[in-house]
Amino acid sequence: MKITIEIEDCKNYGLCPHTVYRKLTQEYSDKLKKNLNFKGSFWHYTSESTKDMYSKITGRIPNLRNLILTYEDVEICFEIFKEFADKWVEIYERYDEQIDSSESIQTYELF
Repeated sequence: MKITIEIEDCKNYGLCPHTVYRKLTQEYSDKLKKNLNFKGSFWHYTSESTKDMYSKITGRIPNLRNLILTYEDVEICFEIFKEFADKWVEIYERYDEQIDSSESIQTYELF
């Protein structure tokens, strides 16, 4: 069974903003991962990028408990996360196709 709660109602159920944010990002990345048939985990990378960016915007420490203080923070940060995740998927798919279609591995002389 899946229960859906609107973000504005989360406070009534005692859900902390950082917990709501973490759940939203995990669900979104799981959905993308399933659509990609990707076995690795990109949640960590996109989450770290999001926290770093939002930390710079707000001037807060980049850990969830200090960064996501309100449900408005949840909404803003989740939108940033989705942009990072979608871009990550776009880049992954582009290079995954290139690597699959190339016949040989290119080597480069570094020195």
